[in-house]
Amino acid sequence: MELIKIHGEKKKFDYEEVKYSVVKIGTRGYYWRSDRSLTTVNKKFYRKKSLLIVKDESGKFIMSKDAITINGAFIIDKNSPNVCLIDKEYYHTTDTVLINKKRYLKTDKTIRHDNLVGNQWFLLKDNIVLNPEFYKNALLSPDNISHTVTDHTGALILRDDGTQFLTAGGDLVWVHFKDTLVAGISLEPVFKCFRDGILNPQINRIDLCSTKPEYLPKHFTMVAKISHFVHNTVLEQVTNALMDREERKLKDTDRIRKAMDCNYSDCDKEENKAKKVRTGWIDYEQHQGGEQHGYNGNKSIIGSHFQMTGNKKYSFGVEFETSAGDLTDVQLEVSCLGKWGDRSIGAYEYVTGVLCGNKGIKAVKVMTDMLSKNTFVDDRCALHVHIGGSNPEDAPRFNRQFSVAAIKLGCQLEDSLFAICPPSRSSKNHFTFSIKEFSDISPTNWKDLLGIYIFGNDLETETVQQQLKHRNRGFSKTLNSRESLGRWSLSRYKWLNLIHCNTASRFKTIEFRIFSGTTSFDKTYNYILICQAFVWAIENRQGRIWGRGYKTVAALIRDAYEKQPDIKKQVLAFIRKKITKFNKK
Repeated sequence: MELIKIHGEKKKFDYEEVKYSVVKIGTRGYYWRSDRSLTTVNKKFYRKKSLLIVKDESGKFIMSKDAITINGAFIIDKNSPNVCLIDKEYYHTTDTVLINKKRYLKTDKTIRHDNLVGNQWFLLKDNIVLNPEFYKNALLSPDNISHTVTDHTGALILRDDGTQFLTAGGDLVWVHFKDTLVAGISLEPVFKCFRDGILNPQINRIDLCSTKPEYLPKHFTMVAKISHFVHNTVLEQVTNALMDREERKLKDTDRIRKAMDCNYSDCDKEENKAKKVRTGWIDYEQHQGGEQHGYNGNKSIIGSHFQMTGNKKYSFGVEFETSAGDLTDVQLEVSCLGKWGDRSIGAYEYVTGVLCGNKGIKAVKVMTDMLSKNTFVDDRCALHVHIGGSNPEDAPRFNRQFSVAAIKLGCQLEDSLFAICPPSRSSKNHFTFSIKEFSDISPTNWKDLLGIYIFGNDLETETVQQQLKHRNRGFSKTLNSRESLGRWSLSRYKWLNLIHCNTASRFKTIEFRIFSGTTSFDKTYNYILICQAFVWAIENRQGRIWGRGYKTVAALIRDAYEKQPDIKKQVLAFIRKKITKFNKK
């Protein structure tokens, strides 16, 4: 029998009895594997005070021999994908750009940043020169050739800065908006029109435009000069067909608002109040899901104070589905939103970046204000909330115990959550399907049930009991957290989506898909607080979840925000208001 002395213990232990619980480090002796003074680096134990290891910029321990200091400010592992070697010097990738599979410093004078189109970097030797009359010494990347056109002088201009004119001779030429001296082409009066087979304006499809070039609208097919060469009869017909542009836009907006309000059972005064929407959506153009449109303005907004989140330090993100309206690139940049097509509605969905703390909540207020003034929602729309962690120390511990407890808690609260939602968000909705078939999940039978929850068929096609018979969808060597699922995986269509935190997803989050679409800050804010309380309970109240459980969302809120009475009072009042509105018990 070999007796050993373990660090911090006064007695000796039989090595055979404790060998799986201890680890030997150098010549200093044995330590308990759970000893908080130890850490692991590359699957090997070290004392945290050891000179062989050091903390990097994120607080993670790395080998001292692999540690480098960048800009004299922070330490990082030289083998990290965030580090690159340029001219025998190490740099952080955020200080560099990738051009043609090669890294360059942003301060390198052989490269240039394109601020006009595409927002990308390119080599100076590879460039497109724009017309210096309007752009001075502006250059573009060759990748942006599709954004340029040749104007009437033979020089290149940005397509968005120009328009086509129909000359008296029937020729189409591109003209820059600022060019007011174009030989043989009159700028007044000018009409926006669509081109037909014989280059004639189409009656009833013409908008009156200003005759001042700086006020001409962008992004239209072509403009035609109406002058003496157009027959007087045609000119009279065109003139009679014109309607004041603003008046028509107001009428179209009112028509859309009435249609949306009639099909929106959760409409409040903060929603569908847009005075004018972009007319491109009058006929409900279809946009496929997964397609990004316009400027991607979403960015991370991380706060260091958490009073507005009830002292919950989780990060969050929101997806706003809309049914009509549109934000311009400038509005997307101001509100920090990204715009994507939504195949379930055929309209746009607006996505935030990673948000956290008071700053994140204040950013949501800016976003909802912008959306409520320019878009509409109805019962087809949803609001999806993601909860994760921008800081590793505050992030939820997304592991098997978390997911199993999340499903159990979701089954307990499902009816109570649907009670605060309109009838359109029911447990039989294809996009918010019930999870109650998983109510028997436990720490002992989790493999099959969690496997079906993540990797199985949608519950409309095949019940849980039917899928259990297959015995090939549980967590295993082939189906586990290293597995990647496609964007349109059928198993995500439950009101509680755990795919992102149980597969090889880019973002580790838990997604709540149960809430109805909205552009109201009050609703969005309270939904975020409810979702954060849900995650908080999984991390801090597993004893209650597996014991007496939570019967209502109100009980969850009282527990999660017990030390934040103002937040608790606010959310409970919101819950009572919604239950009363939808007349649900």
